[in-house]
Amino acid sequence: MARAKSLPIACLRGIRKNDHRNSEGYALAAAFLADDRDGTLEKRAAEKRLPQAFETSINWEVDPVKAMRILHEDVENSKFGIALISAEHLKGVKNHTLGKSFGWECAPLAGKRANPYHGNLLFLDCESKARRRELAGVIAAGLAKPLTLDEVEQRLTFYHDGGAGRPGVWAQLIEAVKSVIIRRLRR
Repeated sequence: MARAKSLPIACLRGIRKNDHRNSEGYALAAAFLADDRDGTLEKRAAEKRLPQAFETSINWEVDPVKAMRILHEDVENSKFGIALISAEHLKGVKNHTLGKSFGWECAPLAGKRANPYHGNLLFLDCESKARRRELAGVIAAGLAKPLTLDEVEQRLTFYHDGGAGRPGVWAQLIEAVKSVIIRRLRR
């Protein structure tokens, strides 16, 4: 398993279906449930990817703006929002009694759907769907309400002006602070 040596501060998970949220908009266990409908275990074995595990796709927030933009543009996988999962939350799940059944990996995608931030939450030794549901529930518990696609767009515009090639307000502020610090260090 290609675990990140030091975890990024968070990861993102797209909410694919409306019934993966409750009436208040919070993500349910179903949003994180790993299943084997697409032959994940066989694919991992054929690709000699260890360990054998069921997986749920995520984007690591190595570059928060770019990772969020990739998921935001992939409407098929984020139509009903984007959940932000902190590294501390992932570590808490790992320390939970089910922790031996949980892990993560960095698994960048190449080709047509290239995504350098892609990764997976791994459900290890979880042959029974009930066990995977239980672990997905632990992941979902305590998360903040996922961002809607409109909220994501507002955040992205704040960082980068709608893809127009100009930095947004936040990026301009960061650059201004950096330049002040650099000038002071040069004195």
